[in-house]
Formats: sequence, C-alpha cells, structure tokens
Amino acid sequence: MTTVGDAVLDPSAGYGTTLVVAERMGRRAVGIELWKERLDVVRRRLSGKCRGRGG
Repeated sequence: MTTVGDAVLDPSAGYGTTLVVAERMGRRAVGIELWKERLDVVRRRLSGKCRGRGG
C-alpha cells in the first residue's frame, strides 16, 4: 500500500501501465525495462500523447 507522494518501483515495466497509474494516483514512479523498443511507448503514455485503452 502506498500513499500520495510515495515512490513506486516497477522492476519489469513493460509498456508502463504501472507507471501511468502510479502517476495518475499522485505517486512517484520508477520503471526498469530490458526492452529498449518499449521506451518510446512508455514515454508517450506518460506524456499523455497516447490515447485509448490504458493509455
């Protein structure tokens, strides 16, 4: 359980869903992902430029 302002670590960030939700809930988020190809998707999602389901 976390509260507003806490940090959330996602050691397998994938496409950033946990990071996006953490940000929306007022948490600071750190994600680690091995696949560089996913980085652009995560950046778009976090910047709000990706729309649609989960985006």
